Amino acid sequence: MSKPSWIAAIGIFLLLSPILGAAESYKVFKGDGFSFRYPVDWEEGLPQANTTRALVRAISSRTGYAASCNVNVSFVAGLDRFTQAQINEANHKLHDLKYLSRVENIAPDVKILDYNTNTYLSMQPASSVEFNTMVKTHNASQVNRVFQIMTIRKPTRYVVTCRGEPVNFLKAREARDFIVSTFLIFQNLGNP
Repeated sequence: MSKPSWIAAIGIFLLLSPILGAAESYKVFKGDGFSFRYPVDWEEGLPQANTTRALVRAISSRTGYAASCNVNVSFVAGLDRFTQAQINEANHKLHDLKYLSRVENIAPDVKILDYNTNTYLSMQPASSVEFNTMVKTHNASQVNRVFQIMTIRKPTRYVVTCRGEPVNFLKAREARDFIVSTFLIFQNLGNP
């Protein structure tokens, strides 16, 4: 092989290396009309609620932290009289101050840390909230930080919720952002 051929081969390898490496840095969850990517040092778990369609969690022995994200998908009755454009306007208001104050009244241990009514999930208008709450375990209570982002794509509600103890939650932020930013709705579920 001549010197220019070697240089061209090395150049092509270097250009493809990030692409090839990226393919190994995440896994893909696909099901029920949506998909998302998650880090290779996370694993799928068993959902515990009927509306939970996906659960992924950090492998603590590999990541050094414990955190999880789940996707809840549910049919929303009564949306047939609204256009998707009208629903999109409402999507930015799902976590409005009235909703957040109701959450705080229902669960007095909830402390709202942040909310965003101008965000997107799968290119759909969405709203998000981040809060601390007490979680009761077998013998004790501990603080968990929760991030939730929600959108409705007629006639289905999609909610991505990520949680972990505050220190672990911060360590998992990059993974959470990756999951949310790669979340894709490609087919709505029909009526139940």
